[in-house]
Amino acid sequence: MRRPNTPEKRKARVHVNLDGAVVERLDKIASERGTSRSELLREMVDELIEREDEARWLEEGARGELEEETIPWEQARRELGV
Repeated sequence: MRRPNTPEKRKARVHVNLDGAVVERLDKIASERGTSRSELLREMVDELIEREDEARWLEEGARGELEEETIPWEQARRELGV
């Protein structure tokens, strides 16, 4: 039986045109790290997506905090028994 091809498992080929100087720099960095240009680009894209997801999560959390109910200081003290 064939397994479903989920987006997380499916690989797609992406073609990108970059300036020669950028490709040379990528190749140098990849060589210094002992990896391939493709692997370096995959890592960079993964990191960018992770940072974007984190920024979005923080932004949504901040919006949620603004929407939370607030109570006066004295009421909070009474409820906490302070």
